[in-house]
Amino acid sequence: MIMEENVLKRLGERVQRGEKAALAIVTEVRGSTPGRPGIMMAVFENGDTIGTVGGGQIELEATYRAIECIQNGESRSFTFELENRETGSEMFCGGGSTIFIRSFVPKPRLVIVGAGHVAYELSKVASTQSFEVDIFDSREELCNRDRFPNARKLYQEDPAVALGEIEMDLNTYVVIAGPNHISDEKSLEAVLGRGARYVGMLGSKKKMEKIVEHILERGGSKAELDKVHTPIGIDVGSNVPSELAVGIMAEILRVKNTVL
Repeated sequence: MIMEENVLKRLGERVQRGEKAALAIVTEVRGSTPGRPGIMMAVFENGDTIGTVGGGQIELEATYRAIECIQNGESRSFTFELENRETGSEMFCGGGSTIFIRSFVPKPRLVIVGAGHVAYELSKVASTQSFEVDIFDSREELCNRDRFPNARKLYQEDPAVALGEIEMDLNTYVVIAGPNHISDEKSLEAVLGRGARYVGMLGSKKKMEKIVEHILERGGSKAELDKVHTPIGIDVGSNVPSELAVGIMAEILRVKNTVL
């Protein structure tokens, strides 16, 4: 029981950090099968495991199935069978296990700093991809429910201040597309090193160079600045907001679907 509690505790800790995972629980055993009902194993998208469902071939197959469940965002039961096999003068009887696999795949969260034309279009595209969207902009005439009806939350205050008060993890994706360079610089500084999976900034190469220079002068981390995606998005050869939004979303999805 202590081992099972440890599996659940460590699974919960990693899911809280935004990792995708699954919990495999033995619900039935048949014949000469190692393990017992109730034992469990946490499986993570990168193949890491904690705990056991009995070891051997069944555990290996269960791990593969758990990763499939994580990737598909599904939960289901699987039946695994061991074949009879003979070694020397001994006969090993077959058996099997039924294992329920429950996936834990939190919805990704897109943090959009700015409520202008690109932010508006990006929020619509993100909603079609099952992202929860938060908008940060102090301009209430732009940052409101009429313009962003599907947003999870609207932050109608100084973005740099609001960003400093929220939690970020591997399930957080940040796009900075604010009204001016000064605002964007403060917002970028507020999210650097906070654990977001993706940070991108809208604007020219010259703009980013200036912002990087300023942040480095204040002791910012070059390693963190090097992770910022800029120019943001996949090049779609257009400056039309709706098309820029598609390019940005495509880049975010590429990062999201890359196993860490």
